[in-house]
Amino acid sequence: MVVDRNAPLVDQIANQIALFLVCGALRRRDRLPPADAAARHASVGKKTMVAVYQILEQYGMVTSTQGVGTIFTDNAERAARRYLLSDQAVALIRKGHTLDLREEEIAGIFLAALQRIETQRTTETGTIPPTENR
Repeated sequence: MVVDRNAPLVDQIANQIALFLVCGALRRRDRLPPADAAARHASVGKKTMVAVYQILEQYGMVTSTQGVGTIFTDNAERAARRYLLSDQAVALIRKGHTLDLREEEIAGIFLAALQRIETQRTTETGTIPPTENR
């Protein structure tokens, strides 16, 4: 795994857990250890691990229930894929900011890239994409 040493530690840990979900090392309905135990295992503070669990819950990878604990959701792998893509998008947006691009320009670049991919896909398959409901 490649770790972005410039990313906050919380993001690095959440990214690693998401990668474990995608590769199958962790699975839906697996139970996570309590945050304090996970923090000791990862050699980080409990507040850091609580923040990691909050990110995982925010993206729909886990659900936490008092008395039950924190469990990976049925959609955890899909949620992990969305999180990992989002993580890359954030890095690209930050790169755009360092290049002094405005938000509208960055959004336009993402839309143009999606259109380019759609055009390539259309060319490869020979189908014409629907123009309604876009």
